[in-house]
Amino acid sequence: MQRGEKRAEVIDAISEEEFLKNYNPADYDRPSVTVDILVFTLSERGELSLLLIERGNHPFKGHWALPGGFVDMEEGIDEAAKRELLEETGLKDIYMEQLATFGDVGRDPRMRVISVAYLGIAPKDSLTGKCRGGDDAKEACLFQIKQRPDGSFVFINEDWVIMFAENELAFDHAKIIHEGINRIRGKLNYTDIAFEILENKESFTMADLRVAYEAISGMPHPASNFTRNITTRYIKPGKMVETKGRIVAGNGTRVALYEYRRDGVPDPERKDYDDVGAGIKNGNMYGVGAGKRKKKAKAVESSENDACDGGMRGEE
Repeated sequence: MQRGEKRAEVIDAISEEEFLKNYNPADYDRPSVTVDILVFTLSERGELSLLLIERGNHPFKGHWALPGGFVDMEEGIDEAAKRELLEETGLKDIYMEQLATFGDVGRDPRMRVISVAYLGIAPKDSLTGKCRGGDDAKEACLFQIKQRPDGSFVFINEDWVIMFAENELAFDHAKIIHEGINRIRGKLNYTDIAFEILENKESFTMADLRVAYEAISGMPHPASNFTRNITTRYIKPGKMVETKGRIVAGNGTRVALYEYRRDGVPDPERKDYDDVGAGIKNGNMYGVGAGKRKKKAKAVESSENDACDGGMRGEE
């Protein structure tokens, strides 16, 4: 028997139970894990806003930060995110998804800490009167996000007359916020995330939805182009349905109210439906009428080919 074969026999003879009984976790360094939560909403003027807490303890005591905290040993990461959000802000039952993991060495001056960040979106009405400081958060309030020409952010709360730059945030939270904003802007291309920020998904105007798109993307969307794209992307597939309700707009005209339907139910009576993809590129929506233009081009090409074929046959 070779030495390697004998060693393999010994290893195989040790059961998993015996292995775990003799295993010593202290043989390895164990970094701590935290969760940080971004909760985006719209201000009264339709500007993208973010929920921040003022830290009540060191490190970064008195600095504004994202709500969050340490993951307990007996809970999952998703559970920790929901718990920390409730403890520090009083919020629960909002849209949340995992964003990214941040683990730069030195991101926390206390010790080696890895943070799992979550992206949340909620209508402002669901936050009004509910945001409050708790646990180790001294205060909790919403800040409007203003982007500078150099790409950095400034945070403003006009009620409290507070303004500060991103480099004044605690930990590496400016980096997390940049990642979060890039994520929601990108998700405008392929998800229905804009509807999550509306005050009422069962009754809203086209203008309400346009405000949401402009706030998230940070770009203007001309009304006529926006309406055509939303018609292609949502109304024709039945994901955005006109209700019987009407509302008087600022210019005095009566405008339609819509309801968002997540699964979508296309109207079988419509004959003008074409499957056209729509999205946003460089701040502008695209995909309007692409299917119809393609069909028209094919029809013209076919007509020209028929004409050419007919001429050749005539010459023969």
